Amino acid sequence: MPRAKSKTLLKQETSRAKEEQLQIAVLAYQTALRSNEIMSIRQVAQHFQVPRSTLQNRINGHRSVLEVNAEKSWLADEESKVLVDFLIKAAGQGFPDTKRHL
Repeated sequence: MPRAKSKTLLKQETSRAKEEQLQIAVLAYQTALRSNEIMSIRQVAQHFQVPRSTLQNRINGHRSVLEVNAEKSWLADEESKVLVDFLIKAAGQGFPDTKRHL
């Protein structure tokens, strides 16, 4: 039986979806520039429903919060998923772990 998603996991999925939409908007703006179309950042932001200031920052080379925070993490995403799955499985078998043991 699949388990319900936690609030944190739902927030992460929402954040990733927003990031993908922002990447698509950046790509559309850059494509419009290459093809000499007249399309402003404001128009692209409205069309893809992303914040104009965030789009402007990303076009200027700023990194996303996800990228910055990923560098701070001790574990890669795949490693943390394996660890979480192991801890959930162990807790389900009657061997819960604490933060101190990690």
